[in-house]
Amino acid sequence: MAPSEQSLFDVDPSSSELGSAPGLWALMEVPGVGSTTALKLAQACSSWEQLAANPEDALIQANASRVDPHVLATAAMNPGQPPTTSDEVRLVGYFDPDYPSRLQQIASAPAVLWVRGTAPAGNAAAVVGTRHPTKAGVDRVHKVVSVLVSAGYGIVSGLAAGVDTAAHEAALAEGGQTWAYLGSGVDYPTPPENVDLAERIVAAGGGLLSLGEQPHDEADPGEAVQQRGPRLGRSQDSTKLYAGINVRKVLTIDGFNNLPWFQLSSFGGR
Repeated sequence: MAPSEQSLFDVDPSSSELGSAPGLWALMEVPGVGSTTALKLAQACSSWEQLAANPEDALIQANASRVDPHVLATAAMNPGQPPTTSDEVRLVGYFDPDYPSRLQQIASAPAVLWVRGTAPAGNAAAVVGTRHPTKAGVDRVHKVVSVLVSAGYGIVSGLAAGVDTAAHEAALAEGGQTWAYLGSGVDYPTPPENVDLAERIVAAGGGLLSLGEQPHDEADPGEAVQQRGPRLGRSQDSTKLYAGINVRKVLTIDGFNNLPWFQLSSFGGR
């Protein structure tokens, strides 16, 4: 079958140029190409050469009529490269074996994630809530997390002040693993007062994950947060990541109830 006649899934993206994490990242550098389109293009073409020769066919298969085929072909002839990172940070692509398996199952899964440390695997529970919990709320977090960790669950939260911090701290105190999904780059976790907590999360076998195109900015970290925070901190982005964990329950503590797409329940129910 000629390349221009291939259909989706004729290509094994897990072993192709476009399906690699750097390939997916480079595809998303093309104007109009987001995660969904990048994944479809990686399933339609096995190489940059093939994409450069058949951009119109690839875009038809990817149902991406808004992308300019000439711009796509030009990019395919000289694909970009992800920024250089520290040895601790890596780019994980959708087709990589350590990409969270549950995240692959949701609509609009991110094509790539920046990861420092490990990515979640196995059972995990997302514990989220207000940035201003009462003492009783913090106590409940610790009790809930203690039970979850003893049952073999990892703890997922967002490193924010309040309940998120309490959840991470409780998991570490119980000897469990915990992961933080960030609205900033993994090199510059926020808020600043939780940088030490982020380091301890990674040291304990957990990890920091981000949807950002870059793991960091060349500018001052504070400027990086200001530049990227509004886009990456949107509720749908954070929730997308929470939804991709093998989560049995999402726990909300102290009145936080702003995630209608989750099954919200108090601990102890089924």
